[in-house]
Amino acid sequence: MVKTIMNFPQFGDADIYKDLGNDFHRWIKSGENPFGFESPLRPLGSILLSSLPVFITDDPVYRNYLILLINVAFMFIAVYSISGVLTTIFKDNEALSEKHISLFSFSLVLLYFIPHLPVRAMDIQPISLVLLSLKIMMETTTRINNDKPISYKNIFIILSLVSLAGLLKQSWFVFGLILILIMALDIRKELLIQILKEKRVYLYAIAGLWGLFLQVYYVYYNYGDVWLYSSESMEAYSAAWKYPNIALFAYTEPAHNAYLLKADSSVTYIEWIIVKLYFTVFVHDLAFYHGYIPYEYSVFYTNKTILSLMLLIELSLIGVLLATLFKGVSKVKLLSVFIIFIVLFMTWKSHVEIRNFIMPRMFIGILIVYWLVVMPSKLKLYKKQYVLPTIIILIVSITVINIYIKNQNETLGRSSLLSYLEKQVDYVKMYRLSEVGVNALAVDEGRMMEKLLEIKSRIYVKDNENKYVLSVLDVQNIIYENQSYIDGLQVK
Repeated sequence: MVKTIMNFPQFGDADIYKDLGNDFHRWIKSGENPFGFESPLRPLGSILLSSLPVFITDDPVYRNYLILLINVAFMFIAVYSISGVLTTIFKDNEALSEKHISLFSFSLVLLYFIPHLPVRAMDIQPISLVLLSLKIMMETTTRINNDKPISYKNIFIILSLVSLAGLLKQSWFVFGLILILIMALDIRKELLIQILKEKRVYLYAIAGLWGLFLQVYYVYYNYGDVWLYSSESMEAYSAAWKYPNIALFAYTEPAHNAYLLKADSSVTYIEWIIVKLYFTVFVHDLAFYHGYIPYEYSVFYTNKTILSLMLLIELSLIGVLLATLFKGVSKVKLLSVFIIFIVLFMTWKSHVEIRNFIMPRMFIGILIVYWLVVMPSKLKLYKKQYVLPTIIILIVSITVINIYIKNQNETLGRSSLLSYLEKQVDYVKMYRLSEVGVNALAVDEGRMMEKLLEIKSRIYVKDNENKYVLSVLDVQNIIYENQSYIDGLQVK
């Protein structure tokens, strides 16, 4: 029998979920109490979903394909949900056909979900469930506003989907519930007051939040904390979202690891907010894991030009959000309120993995389509045939700015790295001339000096136009390869 094998990248969180699944499988097989299985940080749903392939098959390759199949299924749930949301928003407008809505929904979801499909992680699954709850919520509020009787079971279904999302990733208990509460404001005031007087509403709502109570009980049962995760387990992560940290990246070469991208030491707190907000909304990775990330890559260098461009893009987005609050239909207005909340919260206090920002970016995508397709026809700003060129110009402009920022950052990074190397060389020179250095200098340290000068000569290579040949990544690679010669030479 010939078995086709695909290489699924699995480490970091993926390895944690893999181990969780295997450990829980053994725990259950041994006849232990499921609630007694300890996981201080990962919620119950993520444990169950991670263990599902292990219960189905013993073959590790087939398990990987089952994870892929599960992730693809969630991707199509997201496509279906986004299509439903857009259909509700554009219901009374002929600017977008059903075909265009389906195409946009699939493209938007694919853009953000495809890096996650072969990976054991709990990012796209809860998002898909919250999107499905949003679709049902929008349809429910529309039905109520059309004076049709409220379906109480929908309250249970909507909040049950939020519960399931939270059981996969705890933050979605909060974000999902806030999203639903905000969207409930779409109901006409007199009808909303009437609904809130019904006792059954609260009974169905409490029943729908079963997952929240289950997770709190699970944590209390094992750790004594009345919260969604062990308070002690979160202490290790409490500094991750604080100044000067910007984002966390995982890489595969030369070993599986991760690093925190930090702002340059010259960046002030306000400038750090600008940079982090930019990364929250506008930086997208087409891969879940990076390749080779060498030494000293963990600093984001910036200057006034970079900060000005970032601020310009951010102010443009803020302008669109504020304009939507005044000119958009009620559902889009409320969606804008949620976007403002989730973006500001994630920028201020949230884990710094770029993958955590999928939901607000997808909502911003919906908002941009609304502004480029619906609002021009309402305000009679321009004709429909100008919409596609406007979208293309917008995408190209943001792409060009991103490329410029990246190139500027590389230039600043090269300068900083070369300065770093120069200081190491100068330090060794001073050490050799000092009295202690003359007495203590060994052959190895003499060779170290020669090696540093050799590294410098490799880096300072210019072409005919007197430009450096090596990129900042090449410089970093050279330093990384020769790190053993640089370790211990801390500049005093």
